[in-house]
Amino acid sequence: MPDNLLMPMFAPAVTSTVESITGLRVGTATTPALLLGASADVDITWSSPMPSTSYHVSIAPATGLIGKATVALKVNSQTTTGITVTVTAGLAVSLGAEIVAIAAC
Repeated sequence: MPDNLLMPMFAPAVTSTVESITGLRVGTATTPALLLGASADVDITWSSPMPSTSYHVSIAPATGLIGKATVALKVNSQTTTGITVTVTAGLAVSLGAEIVAIAAC
């Protein structure tokens, strides 16, 4: 079968969208000492305020975490100036472990 007969069948499926980033902010925070399943809320403040509360967040635990720990965005904590995350220790989290968050809109 000639290629030109197949192309119309697949052409509509090929689409792309590009989203623009209008604001990008970074925030860091340090954790308190946590042991054996304990958790704590940690506030992260953006480098400068976001234009609104509608933005995407990426959170990455950085150096200093010992054992397994989870870092999760606390529900309804997103403001223009920052977020609150909940850190839960599976084993132990060392004092002063750094958490890095990035916001984009």
